[in-house]
Amino acid sequence: MKKDKLEQFFSDKLENLEAPYDANAWVNVSSKIGKGSTSSGLSSVAKIGLISAAAVVAGFVIYLFIFEERTITPQPLTSIVETAEVKTVESSVNEITEQSNVTLSENDANPESNCTSFELNEENAQEVKLNSTTIANETSHPDNVESESSIPHSNPVITNVVSNSKTNFIAGHVSTLLLCKGENVTISNIGKEKEVVRFSVNGKTIQLTTGKKTSLTIHEATEIQFTNDKNELIRSEVIQVLENPHPHFDVDANIYEEGLPVAKFTSYGNYKSISWDFGNDQTASSPEATAHYFDNGVFPVTLTVIDANGCIGTETKNVEISDKYNLLATNSIRLNDPNLETRTFMPFCLKERETKFNLTIIDPKDNSVVFSSNDTSKAWDGTDQRTGRLLPSYKTFIWQVQLETPMQGERGIYNGTVTIVE
Repeated sequence: MKKDKLEQFFSDKLENLEAPYDANAWVNVSSKIGKGSTSSGLSSVAKIGLISAAAVVAGFVIYLFIFEERTITPQPLTSIVETAEVKTVESSVNEITEQSNVTLSENDANPESNCTSFELNEENAQEVKLNSTTIANETSHPDNVESESSIPHSNPVITNVVSNSKTNFIAGHVSTLLLCKGENVTISNIGKEKEVVRFSVNGKTIQLTTGKKTSLTIHEATEIQFTNDKNELIRSEVIQVLENPHPHFDVDANIYEEGLPVAKFTSYGNYKSISWDFGNDQTASSPEATAHYFDNGVFPVTLTVIDANGCIGTETKNVEISDKYNLLATNSIRLNDPNLETRTFMPFCLKERETKFNLTIIDPKDNSVVFSSNDTSKAWDGTDQRTGRLLPSYKTFIWQVQLETPMQGERGIYNGTVTIVE
């Protein structure tokens, strides 16, 4: 049967909806509507009413269709909550990053000391890591997460924060790679600003900021490893150590030569240079040397040598001097002795030495001078130079010698006593 215009209108509207078009239903509706109409068709009022009813029905059907779609595919509330939490995490991370940048910049501007500076940097980095981990733990909800991409992982957060320190680890400058045992090597940071030298030696780790340096005393071959903050090797340097020489010397002391107390020293070995310290402000620089000790006692003597490699070796010995130097003067004159040396008084060393002097003999009774001489050939024979008479026997007098040019370490005045014996 051919459809009229109204039936065709309803058929077209309901074609794409869930409620299908039913031809029998339309015949029933059309028959009821057609009772009050003429054979020529529906009245205008009836058509308008029918169109309005159809519009209401169509609107209701469309509303039910839309509501059903929303009911079938609702949006999970957890997705909305997770999105908000992701934004919260990102905001917190940005705040921590900004705080980390400010803290590290303040530490970098204060290079007061080597170790303190880097302890502060390490503390800041550790603090940032702890904060980042806390945020990651608080925002991670495994039960609600549908995919790994819904919430950022904690590792990227920590990495981004720590990287803001902008610290570059470099190898340091080593002053020498060959030295003698016991010498010092200097490790320096000659890098640019914010470049750090970190090295390990004998199990100890040291960090140097820009412009800083440190010295190490080396006794054996030593490896210095330059590493970064992750203990990854940047460069390794091996310092070779040369053995120091071991000198030896002999000494012959408590002897006299040319009226002077002498100690003789002889060293052994072929060295680039030799130096002596005799422990009495006297020195020498020859393999064989002589020293004068004018006082008794024990004196430490040190021999220092330098070999062809520039290494230094020493040896020290104690030298004992038994007698105090007193010009080897006798304590008596024997008037009847045939030997002129014992029959007169003149300190023996004055005869041997080429030095100017003045000898005086003093009577202790009144401190008067009974004799004086500045010539070793004019010795005192026991007479009073003032009267020419022989002084009483077994009487003790005081003698005194004043040197015009004493030697280094020697006193300028000597004295003692002398007794006249028949």
